[in-house]
Amino acid sequence: MSPKRLTESQREQRERLIRYYVGKRYSANFIQHKLREKGLGMRRKELLAKVREVKGVPKRPRPEKHVPIKYLAKAERGRRLRVKPEAFGKWIAVYGTVDGESRRIELGGSGRALYSAMLKVAKHPPKRRFVRCHASEAPYYLDYDEEWDEHPAVVS
Repeated sequence: MSPKRLTESQREQRERLIRYYVGKRYSANFIQHKLREKGLGMRRKELLAKVREVKGVPKRPRPEKHVPIKYLAKAERGRRLRVKPEAFGKWIAVYGTVDGESRRIELGGSGRALYSAMLKVAKHPPKRRFVRCHASEAPYYLDYDEEWDEHPAVVS
């Protein structure tokens, strides 16, 4: 039994039905079943491609191949979660007054970066009233022409 060829109008009807069913959020199995009932059936692979095209969803990439354990140290996993170093680290807040006006700077980073930033922040206040930045960026936000009214408080 050879597959029957559809006429141009039947193909257009099938396209309309696929768009209609996808718009109603029906599953691909349901769509294929309905198309077969109407005598407009098609291969599953082609139907899934049409459904993705209508939805605007890109095709999934090929699954990654299994890597034997002895090679795992050399092969980097593609889906591994990469966390930026700034996500780890400590946060401290330094606040005080300059000419009676309060100023606060919140610094985040590793211990070494915080220590070197604190040496500068303890002498010079930030330019704006509130600053939140990484400790390595702190020198860009400091006002080197002014000084704190009294020694600033530090909260970690």
